[in-house]
Amino acid sequence: MKLRSIAVLIIFVILRIATAKSKTDEDEVEFMRLAGYGEEKLSTVVIGGRVLCHRRNMTHPSPLRGVEVGFLCGNEGKILSVGTTNGYGQFEIDLPSHLHAISSMEKECYVELIHVPKKSGYKRYKGKQRIKQGHTSENCRSYNTGNIIIRA
Repeated sequence: MKLRSIAVLIIFVILRIATAKSKTDEDEVEFMRLAGYGEEKLSTVVIGGRVLCHRRNMTHPSPLRGVEVGFLCGNEGKILSVGTTNGYGQFEIDLPSHLHAISSMEKECYVELIHVPKKSGYKRYKGKQRIKQGHTSENCRSYNTGNIIIRA
């Protein structure tokens, strides 16, 4: 009888631990979802701008197509996300969710041209372009670089 009571108690403890572990896992999954790391996208952060080229014989700068623009933060020089300019020279970088929590994005982050097509006649452009906060809503933030002009 005593052995039977001990066996029931052990089974009860094992079931209790398993249930607690399952609840903890569910709580963690819910926390990750609320933080924006689940499959459902909860917020959007977009960096946009325009790349133009200005040659000496031109009156106005013209758009540059096919330029790869990198998003970087800090002094590490690690490219965190990339966008490419279209026929109007415009680019848009939709940041991955894990970068949305950067609090001082305007101070710490910037964009850099990482590849300019050879047929454009320009060599690699070096220089950091700061971002400025634009539109902000409940679950969307946008930043803009303005026009990035490459001079020949």
